[in-house]
Amino acid sequence: MKTSTYLLLACLIAGSTKTTNAQVTGTIPGTDKSTWSLSNNDGWSIPVITDQNGNYKLNIKALKKGMYSLGEVGDIYLEPSYSLIIRKNNEGYEFSGKGSLENNLIQQIQVPLNRMSSSSGYGVKFSVLLTEPEKFIPIMDKYKEQALLTIDKSRNKFFKTLLHEEINYIRLNKIYNWKLFYGLDSTRMDSLKKTLSIPLAERTKDYTQQLQNAYLYQFSKKMTEEEKKEVDELLYSGWDMNNELLFKNSSSYSYAIRNRINFGTSSGQYKKLSDSLKSPDQAKLIFIRKEIGNDYIKDYFLYTTTLSLIKMSKSSTKVESFYKEYLSSTKVSSRLQDIEQAFKNLKATEKNAIVPDFSYTNSDNQLVSLKSMRGSYVYIDLWATWCAPCIAEIPDLKKLELKLKEKNIKFVSISLDAPAEKNKWLSYVKDNDLHGIQLIADDDFKSEFVRKFGVNSIPRFLLIGPDGIVIDNDAKRPSNPELQKQLEVLLK
Repeated sequence: MKTSTYLLLACLIAGSTKTTNAQVTGTIPGTDKSTWSLSNNDGWSIPVITDQNGNYKLNIKALKKGMYSLGEVGDIYLEPSYSLIIRKNNEGYEFSGKGSLENNLIQQIQVPLNRMSSSSGYGVKFSVLLTEPEKFIPIMDKYKEQALLTIDKSRNKFFKTLLHEEINYIRLNKIYNWKLFYGLDSTRMDSLKKTLSIPLAERTKDYTQQLQNAYLYQFSKKMTEEEKKEVDELLYSGWDMNNELLFKNSSSYSYAIRNRINFGTSSGQYKKLSDSLKSPDQAKLIFIRKEIGNDYIKDYFLYTTTLSLIKMSKSSTKVESFYKEYLSSTKVSSRLQDIEQAFKNLKATEKNAIVPDFSYTNSDNQLVSLKSMRGSYVYIDLWATWCAPCIAEIPDLKKLELKLKEKNIKFVSISLDAPAEKNKWLSYVKDNDLHGIQLIADDDFKSEFVRKFGVNSIPRFLLIGPDGIVIDNDAKRPSNPELQKQLEVLLK
């Protein structure tokens, strides 16, 4: 960002330290009225409490002017003394009351993005994914040009300066999402669907390779190396990662920095460093310290990366130095608490620790505790019906269960499907004749037992001894022949 823009933002924000009440009212459409919150990118958040009809009225004290996120409404702009009324319409949401002009402008610049977006999980429509770089980049450049003209209809200087920066990162992130799945052809997806639908009993040893081939077949277009280079240069260079004010107000800017960190540590000198350390997260910590100068932004990404490093580790001794280094460098109490809790959880669940207990419901709606299995070895599979790699492990797990059925070991599969998907899980267990002890966690990834083990991806396997002592907090998969050897030695 140019120095003049920095100075303008600094001057404009000076008045934002003045705080007073703001009011936001509206109605949450549909029946799910418990999940909305009003938050900003600085860690501030309040829940949206509704009446029985979904109506809410938020009176926000000590509000700082800037960008906020409100449930499915998305980005809204608030200032002290604003009084907004929000209503759903065909294109999104419309605003009335004090502050409505700026917020209606935000909705207007979102409309073209909504029209190219999709709920398919790929971020944009399939037609967009087949749009060549020489056509798609100009489309996003035109979007930026039109969006800037729209925002200029406001006379609010702080709002305009903030949104001018935000729009550029909205553009970059849409290009990033397009690049992720560029060439994905909806007419070539049947092969993957058929492969995924093969019954467990009929899947052969090369099933994983079949899945990979079917996945790659879906892409009918591919960028040239020159095209990739040009797009990467657009996404990851020519802009600054140190705008603290923008970071506190723009999730798009934060997302763009995160993508740039990931790209930076997967290429060039940092890629070599990552390979030598055998840890991308360690390389990220070094990248963040060297490449980001702003203390606030640096601390945020050091926090998220250190937290990930601790949660993914099997041993507290291996991450203790990173843990202590972060503790000595941060002054943000909430982040300190998160890091300390994650490290405490790791120590409580690593090898030789006494495993924490759980009580989860089985397919007969009965509570089953881990403590009730004392006296037997316990092999735990954390999985979900939507997780293809998890499903791929089930045939080998069933074989292992059959082979060791006379031994002193219990095989426990804990589904991390959302509570609302319980019936889907029950049907899957029945239709696929799943064996062992089948349980479903009480709150998917947010379940206490799951959080204590720092689980943020599945499949994940745990091995517990008869005395309740953790043998391995990241055990070998059923498809790994070494697991059977390990279990046979333990069960002699």
